[in-house]
Amino acid sequence: MSPRIRELFKKLVLLFVTLLVTLLVAEVGVRILFPGWAPRTGRLVELWQYDREYGWAHVPSSSGRFASFGFDTFVEINSQGFRGPEVPTRKDPSQRRIVVIGDSFVWGFGVEYDEIFASRIENACRNVEVINLGVSGYSTDQELLLFEEKGADLEPDVVILVVAANDFSSNTRSKEYVYYHKPLFVIDGDELVLTNRPVPREGPLVRFAARTSKRSYLLTQINRVIHAARKEAKVAPEAPQVSEVRANEIDYPRTPAERVTGKLLERLLSSIEASGAKPVVVFVDGMQGRDRRLASYLGETGAELVHIDDYMPSGNHETHHLPGDFHWNPTGHAVVGNAVLDTMIESGVLPREACTTPF
Repeated sequence: MSPRIRELFKKLVLLFVTLLVTLLVAEVGVRILFPGWAPRTGRLVELWQYDREYGWAHVPSSSGRFASFGFDTFVEINSQGFRGPEVPTRKDPSQRRIVVIGDSFVWGFGVEYDEIFASRIENACRNVEVINLGVSGYSTDQELLLFEEKGADLEPDVVILVVAANDFSSNTRSKEYVYYHKPLFVIDGDELVLTNRPVPREGPLVRFAARTSKRSYLLTQINRVIHAARKEAKVAPEAPQVSEVRANEIDYPRTPAERVTGKLLERLLSSIEASGAKPVVVFVDGMQGRDRRLASYLGETGAELVHIDDYMPSGNHETHHLPGDFHWNPTGHAVVGNAVLDTMIESGVLPREACTTPF
């Protein structure tokens, strides 16, 4: 090695060490001064494992603490790979069985298991069994596959499906959280076609880098700022790219994301009804009207619809959500549980005399 190359190499090493030390000092300072910048999902993925069918799934029979700024909860995963107690294979004929599917809102992000709205419904009703199949990060496509391949076998009487605002964009992506691939449905003509299955797995180096970055307060906050700036820059709605619109729709679908989400929900609701269960669709708060247009698109499906925006107090976000976050806190879950339970009672899905409401 020539002296010139050796000197250049030393300078590069010094620059790398200086940059690394600077980042470490900045990380320590940020953790002390800005605890609210804490990553939300860094420890969550420790409960996950690669799954060739769905992309990721819980590690069966695992447990641990899931903590971040504003919450510290205990999570226990049963042997079937879902949060909560073991799920009986056979349904007790004397009980009504409710299966709940969805993402982190159903899984119970940042709250204890008994504080989740689904658990509250079970505790408020006699002879009602609630099975929580929620998996954080899942979108409508994964929920559809999960119900058709596992949920229907549980012989539910009622299926509660929670639809979140991020489902629309997630239903158009084959990868989430940097390195987790997932199944993807595309529309061919007018039919849904499943692709990206078996789901590929990212290499160990990418997984290690992504896991490490997700634990950093500094990198997490930088990512949040970039995401917020992109969202702010998108002032105009996405231009309509889909021409087929039914007569009873209210300007839906306007985008490919809305179209595939509508198709997925149509099939999921059809599968729920084919299993003999009554569907209840819950739209989370903050969907900015997309829930109303999607509900109009679905039309007469036989599903009971619950718009959580109708029940959450306006202008009081922090009292019902985790600090600096959109997930419900225990108070928010109580509001959601009461709204869903009231809807099921009023529609005759559950007998009024069997349940206590409000909580």
